[in-house]
Amino acid sequence: MAEKYIALSEETSGYGTNVTQNDRICYKILNESIHTVREDHFPETVETWTPGDYVRGPFRAGGDISTLVDSYQFPKILVFHLGDPSTGTILSGVVYQHVFNYGGTEGVSTTGLKSFTIFKGTGVEKDRRFDGGIVTNLSVEARAREAVAATITVVGNGKETLVTASGANYVRYSGQRYLSFADATTMTVGGTDRLATDPVIEAFTIELPRNYDTDHYRLGSEYMADQSPSGIITPTGTMDFGFKSQDEHERFLSIVGGTSTGPQSGHITVLTLRGDVISSGYYDQITFSLPETYHTASENALTARDRIVQTVNYRGNYHSLSGHAVQITVQNKTSSYVTLTNAL
Repeated sequence: MAEKYIALSEETSGYGTNVTQNDRICYKILNESIHTVREDHFPETVETWTPGDYVRGPFRAGGDISTLVDSYQFPKILVFHLGDPSTGTILSGVVYQHVFNYGGTEGVSTTGLKSFTIFKGTGVEKDRRFDGGIVTNLSVEARAREAVAATITVVGNGKETLVTASGANYVRYSGQRYLSFADATTMTVGGTDRLATDPVIEAFTIELPRNYDTDHYRLGSEYMADQSPSGIITPTGTMDFGFKSQDEHERFLSIVGGTSTGPQSGHITVLTLRGDVISSGYYDQITFSLPETYHTASENALTARDRIVQTVNYRGNYHSLSGHAVQITVQNKTSSYVTLTNAL
C-alpha cells in the first residue's frame, strides 16, 4: 500500500548505483522538500522572436528533510554525513559509545562520507527513487519548550525513477524515544555551566555544512558526477541567553570580566542531551562538543519593557590537539553503525 515516508539506503556498490527498496532506513519526518529539477536548453536563435528549439539538459535533485532527534536512528544520518564512528564498549553487551568527528580530513569512502539512494513515498501510486544522494548540511536545534529537531539538506545526482509503492518499515528500539529541550543535562560555555549560572541558555543550534561541487558534471552524462568534498567547511550556530548577566557579551568583546573590545580566545562549548537509563549509571545520550569556539556576534536589543534575550552567533575552528572542529558522542545500546540497516 502506498504510504508517505522518506527512506535512505547506502550505495555500497558506488555512487549513483541503483539500490533496491530492501535494506533501507525509514525515517519519521516532520516535513520534506525533495524534488527533481531539469535544466533543459531552449536556444535563442535569430529565426523567430520565440525560441523554437529544444535541447535536453542536465538534471539535479535535492531538498530538506526535517525529523526529530533520538540516540538510535539519528546517528545513522551522522554516518552518512560524518563517516563511520569510532565505537567502544562501555558495558559489554549493554552500553556502547560511538564518536563522530567533523572538520578534520574526512573523505568519501566505504568507511567515510557515504552516498545513498533516497526513497520518497507520497501515498499516491508509485514511490519516487532518487539516486546519488549526499548530505550537504546538517542542522540541529534544541530550543526551550520544543522537541529537539534536525534538518538534513541533501543533493541527488538528478536521476529519478518511479518504483513500486512500498510500506514504510519504522523500527522502534527498546527504550528509544525522541529528545526534548528538558533532556539537556550539560551545557557549558568556556567551562561555565549555563544551565544554572546566569546568563542561562534558552536555545542552542548548530550547523554542520559539507561543501561539494554540485555543478560537477561530465561529458556523456546528464546526471551529476560522483562527489568529493570541495572547499572549506565551518561549523556555525547560535545560542540564546536570558540577559541577566553580561558574561557572554564580555566574552564576545574580548574575555569574561573584560570591559572593552580586544582579542578573543577560543573556548570549549559542550551540550549533552540525555534520554532514558540503559543500565545503572548509563543513559542514552548525545553530546555535541566544539573544542575551539568563537563568538562572532552578540545582540541584546531592547523592546519596550520586554524581557531581554541575548543571541550569540558562534563558529567552530579546527583544533589541532583534538583533531576535529566538532565531536558528536553517542551513547546507546547499539553495538555498531557499520551496517546501516533498520536492525539494532
